[in-house]
Amino acid sequence: MLSKFKKKTIGIPRGLSYYEHGSVWEAFFKELGFDVAVSNITNIDILNKGVIYCTNDTCLPVKVFHGHILALKDKTDYIFVPRYSSISKNEYCCPKLCGLPDMVSFNLKDDLNIFEIKINANATKETYESLKNVSKLLGVNYQNVLNAFENIVKKHFEGKDKELKAVPLIKKKIAVLGHPYMIYDEYLSMNLIEKLTKQGYYAYTPKNIQSSLKKSSAYPYNGVVKTFFSDGLDNLGSAFSLLDYSDISGIIYLTPFACGVDSLVIEFIERGLKGRFDVPLMKLTVDEHTGEAGFDTRLEAFLDMIV
Repeated sequence: MLSKFKKKTIGIPRGLSYYEHGSVWEAFFKELGFDVAVSNITNIDILNKGVIYCTNDTCLPVKVFHGHILALKDKTDYIFVPRYSSISKNEYCCPKLCGLPDMVSFNLKDDLNIFEIKINANATKETYESLKNVSKLLGVNYQNVLNAFENIVKKHFEGKDKELKAVPLIKKKIAVLGHPYMIYDEYLSMNLIEKLTKQGYYAYTPKNIQSSLKKSSAYPYNGVVKTFFSDGLDNLGSAFSLLDYSDISGIIYLTPFACGVDSLVIEFIERGLKGRFDVPLMKLTVDEHTGEAGFDTRLEAFLDMIV
């Protein structure tokens, strides 16, 4: 047990939504006076520990997230597991993010002091109720919690377009699509972007594109108000807005095995490409059994084809 005189530490697992919002939550808890500990980058030990506690049909990123939780178990006073239901009106997050705190608590069945904050743009009352619960749990004045949330977290979600990645002046460009926790986790992606960079390519990702442009280009959801998944719209919109650039050599879609959202998105992209764009698409599917040698062979073959 940590000394009661020591500043409390909040643990943040380096998985799933961490790659989009992790630094924001770090700033939020530090503003409230807590120390923050982030789990180490994904490795084989974290993966193996997560696999033990999940069923076979659980997708790879969720298995890895469980491993990150266990890596923080004896190093923190509390572990933060956000519940993302919706980050934009008329959009929803993947079901695994909607039920993540419940899934983790059920699978690990341990006294981990897990707590949540609900993000639901379609029912904001849920968010503020969860902030009240956090105020009581952590012993922090509710107004301070509310101020930190409004000034740090809410501003982040409202200003996502300001965080676009700049594109360098480089001739060879390729689109890398998929969930951020697949693209930016170097272990799960097998350093895909680094490998492309070494081959002389710049990897466009959804972070290069404004949210408004992605939504207007998200075939077949563009121009209509329909409920869909936020990451799905990001990837659909990224694919078709990037195809307006004549120098995009190809599209690589990195997906975890058995991802329901991606099964829809990739099908829509394939249909949209037919007869409209002469750009090759490769789907790279990974799970805990994927070997890097086979992964690299497929990547090399694809790059040889598009030269």
